[in-house]
Amino acid sequence: MLVTELPYNDRYFDTGPGGGVGEPATSLAVADDGTRTIMSVVCAAVANSGVMYLFEDAKVRFVGGRQYQVGVDLKASSAVSVKMTLAVNKGDGTFDEASSTVAVTTSWQRFTFSFTPTSTWTQGTVDDPLTEAAEAYLAIWTTAITGPTLSIDSVRVAPETAAADY
Repeated sequence: MLVTELPYNDRYFDTGPGGGVGEPATSLAVADDGTRTIMSVVCAAVANSGVMYLFEDAKVRFVGGRQYQVGVDLKASSAVSVKMTLAVNKGDGTFDEASSTVAVTTSWQRFTFSFTPTSTWTQGTVDDPLTEAAEAYLAIWTTAITGPTLSIDSVRVAPETAAADY
């Protein structure tokens, strides 16, 4: 898999629920924060509110046993705890997944975490009608009852450490 920077548009992002996102975000929009184009997510004032990035139409392939780095730039309208989970459907109704919980502030910060799937997955290869689950996704959600606006930028998934170097 080449380094994949995830595009920002409503085709790929979904407000949930699913993937840990229990309560959909109240709004989702591409925005300009004055220095960069970002995905702006207004979370509901409940725990587990956020967004999912669906890999279904992205040109992505995960190889079983290979380590990937997920990198995300985040800031929030107020300090908040955020959980990020990258998950890939193994084709049997279960997922390979890795998560990271981070403290997001009002300043831009780069967060990274590792993911090593046990199964190989290529976009469009797993159809799971029993669970009606997304094939692969990155979920980003708050863990507290605060209702902040999350700003998301520079989302990357890459083999080894390349996502951290962006």
